[in-house]
Amino acid sequence: MSSNRALRKEQRRVSIYTQLHPLRSSGSSDASEDDSSDDRHLVGDIDVEEAAQPTDLDESWPYTFRAGDRVWVRIAEDDWRSGEIFGNKTKSGPTREKEGTFYPVVLTTNRVRKWFAPLNGDIKPDSTHIRRLLDDAGLLNQA
Repeated sequence: MSSNRALRKEQRRVSIYTQLHPLRSSGSSDASEDDSSDDRHLVGDIDVEEAAQPTDLDESWPYTFRAGDRVWVRIAEDDWRSGEIFGNKTKSGPTREKEGTFYPVVLTTNRVRKWFAPLNGDIKPDSTHIRRLLDDAGLLNQA
């Protein structure tokens, strides 16, 4: 019985993620602006942010960005920098998993522009969760 419960919980987690992910990119009014301030989104008793967020910095993540979004990008091994999505133009290309979307990022420190793909695991949104992962890895103070 507990394996059925675990399966239902996982299916629910995936369903919630896929339902909310389009809301993030479409700007639907169903998503509360206040939720983004502390990165907690509760649906029933599930914290969607905890369920949907990557658990490791190297993990790929099918996230959709918009122009102006603040991000963290890996520019070298263990070297993450802050940046911003620059413009609405994206590129499609092969990633380490499959065909994916590349986003233009301008780095905060030196204004260099490069393309990054979430499915390569080298771009993450600037959120409390991602900052915690960077801090846990000892990389936040370098950025």
